[in-house]
Amino acid sequence: MHWVLERAGKIVLIVWGLFLVPVIVEVLKNWVKKWSGYDDPSGALGAAINTVGNLANLWWLQWIVVFLSGLLLGLWIEKIAKQFQAADKNKSMVLGIHMQRMGDRVVENTQRSLNSWPANLGIPRAELISLFIRIEQAGLWFPSNRIFEIERGGAFLANYFVNVGTLLADGHFKQAKQMADSAKTQLETEKALS
Repeated sequence: MHWVLERAGKIVLIVWGLFLVPVIVEVLKNWVKKWSGYDDPSGALGAAINTVGNLANLWWLQWIVVFLSGLLLGLWIEKIAKQFQAADKNKSMVLGIHMQRMGDRVVENTQRSLNSWPANLGIPRAELISLFIRIEQAGLWFPSNRIFEIERGGAFLANYFVNVGTLLADGHFKQAKQMADSAKTQLETEKALS
């Protein structure tokens, strides 16, 4: 479907250009007449310029140019919007990969340490907070400092990072958002039990 829109856009651009030529010729003819005292030349060139310029005065040609201009503008805006969506999707995928790595680090550090949670985390809180900010900017819920108040916070945090991060890395933003929201409910339940 994408290639159809791309080809349609090129065709519309070519047709628009063809219909725009008489308008451009008429504008240039008037501009030259105004600034240099141009008088309608005789001969084949003058006849061609006048004929093409006179087409610009046809009411239907002006409406076609306006219609095609609007169509081109719409196609251009759609293309720009798709580029922004692709950039946002790439940002989400990169965030997902970072979340997966952080989840693996949390699991590794909490299993290796003899300390209890949260002393066994072994990851600077500033690094976690930075990741939480990026998650929030992406529009997802995140556990923030509440995670340090529950007993099984390390396991919860690792699951959150790995599960939501995997969905983001695979490009499934809607499902990642749903999983993050369900993790919020789960955290509130665990906090109530603590």
